Amino acid sequence: MYLVSGGLNNTVNIWDLKSKRVHRSLKDHKDQVTCVTYNWNDCYIASGSLSGEIILHSVTTNLSSTPFGHGSNQVQYEFIQSKIGSPIQC
Repeated sequence: MYLVSGGLNNTVNIWDLKSKRVHRSLKDHKDQVTCVTYNWNDCYIASGSLSGEIILHSVTTNLSSTPFGHGSNQVQYEFIQSKIGSPIQC
C-alpha cells in the first residue's frame, strides 16, 4: 500500500506504508506542491503547485507531463481513456 503527499520542497512523494519510507520522489514542480490526487485504476498521479502548474505523473513509466498552467490550489482527477485530451478537471 502507498500514500501520496506533496510538500514545501516542490516534490511529490510516494510513501510505502509497510516500510514507512519514501518509495519514489517526483521532482517536476518549480514551486511548493499544494495538492495531489491519485487514480488507482490507471496508475497516474495529478499534482498542483503554488505557481498554478498541474502535472500528470505516470507511476508505471516514471514519466511526467509538461506542466499545465492553471490558477488553482486544488485538483480533482478523472481519467477517461477515450478523452485523453482532458484528463484533469479542477
